[in-house]
Amino acid sequence: MLRLIQRWIVIFLLVAIAIPIAALNLKPQPPSTMNPPARAIPASLFGMHIHHALENWPTVPFSQWRLWDAYVTWGDLEPQPGAWKFELLDRYVALAAQHKVELLLTLGQTPRWAAARPNDESAYGNPGWPAEPKDLKDWRNYVRTVATRYRGKIRYYEIWNEPDLKRFYSGSAEKMVELAQEAHTILKQVDPQIYVLSPGATNGTPDFQWQQDYFRRGGGNYADAISQHFYPSSAVPEDLGKSITQMQAVMRKFGLAQKPLWNTESGWLKPGEIAPERQAMAHIARTYLINWASGVQRFYWYAWDNQTAVSLHLTKSDGKKLTPVTNVTNSYAQIQTWLVGAKMQNCAPNSAQTWVCNLTRKGQPFWIVWHPDRELTFNVPKNWQVRSVRDLYGKSQPLTGSRQIAIDFAPVLLSPTKQF
Repeated sequence: MLRLIQRWIVIFLLVAIAIPIAALNLKPQPPSTMNPPARAIPASLFGMHIHHALENWPTVPFSQWRLWDAYVTWGDLEPQPGAWKFELLDRYVALAAQHKVELLLTLGQTPRWAAARPNDESAYGNPGWPAEPKDLKDWRNYVRTVATRYRGKIRYYEIWNEPDLKRFYSGSAEKMVELAQEAHTILKQVDPQIYVLSPGATNGTPDFQWQQDYFRRGGGNYADAISQHFYPSSAVPEDLGKSITQMQAVMRKFGLAQKPLWNTESGWLKPGEIAPERQAMAHIARTYLINWASGVQRFYWYAWDNQTAVSLHLTKSDGKKLTPVTNVTNSYAQIQTWLVGAKMQNCAPNSAQTWVCNLTRKGQPFWIVWHPDRELTFNVPKNWQVRSVRDLYGKSQPLTGSRQIAIDFAPVLLSPTKQF
């Protein structure tokens, strides 16, 4: 009896200790290591989603455009067998060429007439769209028709959107591998220069189980790059580093580490709350910084003109058209000015949990610093030879003699030159 009492006392103490430790671990923890690509940051890092491009072309620079929620899925293009509707996609292709933007077309969303399960519920209210096609010849014909029509005009293709979510894909990973294999073969036959992405999955299953099942069945063999939608699990962009690291571990497990990792869709999905202006500006900048620092090579922001699904709006609606929200919009352009053409040497939190990113451009070093969750005084090291401090509004101020600056959640750029 005494031993039983002692055992329960030990269990009680262990639980009492474990609970506060677990609670502490709920606080966002930065990744232990960051792995930015060695090359200079290309303009292609900056991608965008546009829902109504014909009416609302973005006022910020970007070089990549993912055609999703743009009304050009398989179900949109071929609503009836052989009854193709290419008018809208033709106009997108022309618009992209006019603005010198590269297109990524996401395949899939089976029209009801071709669906293996024509009554499956869709995220868009179109029955059957999430199902795989009942006859592979319809899939082959779709892929070949689209790739042939846009040969030399659309170079990037993604196999499917968010197949780990039933409202977008209701089939098995095994069937998705079959679709990927067929599409990859046809796309490369039509144009060997076409670049194929794996299905753009989310973290809809614990520990990326859907992705693991897909890769275990050989799906990674039919992709030039691995696509993933890294939506943050919290309002802290730094949390993305953990998810990206986990995905990279999955890629290593299945021999895919050498393939580029692309974030083909992400924004801020904080339900019921619209991000205040300065917080939104900081979120955009930090999200791009963390993606590149973690090894992601392309990132398509969602979205330019979405007013419903996301809580960070780059634009606002006046009831007739979408107009820029100047400072939030310009922060997307500002972070490009800071990053494109620079090499990121390292980017990580210091002992005070202040993030410090060291970059160089043409051999000239500069730094980007911020603290995710509090205001503090940052002592700029003298050997950095910093002369100016620039914020996300694009305003520069000289560094004072004290070499101390106030920082918070909004990144600032520290430069040895007066003008960056």
